[in-house]
Amino acid sequence: MKSVEANDGELRVFLEDGIASFVLDQKAEQWEEKILHSKSVLDKLGVKEDSRVSVDGVTDENFLGQLKDKITDVSVNGLQKESDFNFLCGGQQKRTLETQGLKKF
Repeated sequence: MKSVEANDGELRVFLEDGIASFVLDQKAEQWEEKILHSKSVLDKLGVKEDSRVSVDGVTDENFLGQLKDKITDVSVNGLQKESDFNFLCGGQQKRTLETQGLKKF
């Protein structure tokens, strides 16, 4: 996506290979704002600056960077007691749940 603009109830999304146009009436401006200023993954998950976060097995550097930029209390490659959020990846999940005595919901 190169850019987005809303005008007279029409939302236009400018792409590398053309333009996508949507007639949304009065909601066009709202969608433009949502696209241009979308929430981060952490915001969508409800992670706050004062959250206590544990990460085990996650290798996505972008995600880890976002966590470290936003959170001061983050433990990578291990779980903290009383964490608000635990992010586990793939095969790590079962092993971590078993060794930490955690319940799967």
